[in-house]
Amino acid sequence: MKRLTLFFIALVISVVSWAQNDLVAIDDFYYELDSEAKTAGLYGQKQFYIINVAIPSIVTYEDVEYTVTRICDYAFLGNSTITTVKIPNSVISIGAQAFFGCSSLASIKLPDNLITIGTSAFNSSGLTSVEIPISVTSIGDRAFSYCENMASVKVYWETPIQLTSYSIFVGSIYSTLTILYVPKGCINAYKNDFYWGQQFGKFAEHSSTDIEEIEKDTFSPHGVRNGIYNLNGQKQASPKKGINIIEGKKVMVK
Repeated sequence: MKRLTLFFIALVISVVSWAQNDLVAIDDFYYELDSEAKTAGLYGQKQFYIINVAIPSIVTYEDVEYTVTRICDYAFLGNSTITTVKIPNSVISIGAQAFFGCSSLASIKLPDNLITIGTSAFNSSGLTSVEIPISVTSIGDRAFSYCENMASVKVYWETPIQLTSYSIFVGSIYSTLTILYVPKGCINAYKNDFYWGQQFGKFAEHSSTDIEEIEKDTFSPHGVRNGIYNLNGQKQASPKKGINIIEGKKVMVK
């Protein structure tokens, strides 16, 4: 009954919005197209009973290419049949309730250049773990709440990102079982943070060993499409000496 209720809610939202937006059907999904920016937002799926979702980085409509940069609000709301989702690194925004109630979705790799995670984006999903990219600057209220199978959450900010609510990770599992993995030497910073410290009961350090070394004078900005960040998640125009995050990987610049 709950599954059907969520499905009909999603259907009603889709029908109403269809009349208000310029939507097009391309392959397995519906998209909102921005003709000026040449970007697309994945609006929803054509069929409700879908198991494996593979979102393309580029779609073509009437011989024009659009870069897929966002997953719209309610895109997969209540779809309990989805087990896997592949999101391209071109996506920078996941909308409100985009994967709400996707109870069979046990794992997902968030894109390396993701900036915004919307309100209740993964609320009541089946996620067992999640790694939040360092590029993320905004996490909406209840984004990961009531994920009753969540064993671990992994973050990469040395300074905890500023949250605006202590109900982003709601559910007894977060205060009792879920482990929040943080960068080495940062446990106290997260424990003492007003929002992070209240939502998690267990903390542990992680240390990334997949650090690539390059010489700064050999770095070519033309070879990097998707942004450069420092360890606090701040975007940079070019890599600095030391450790940088480039296309989601830690890179040591000499």
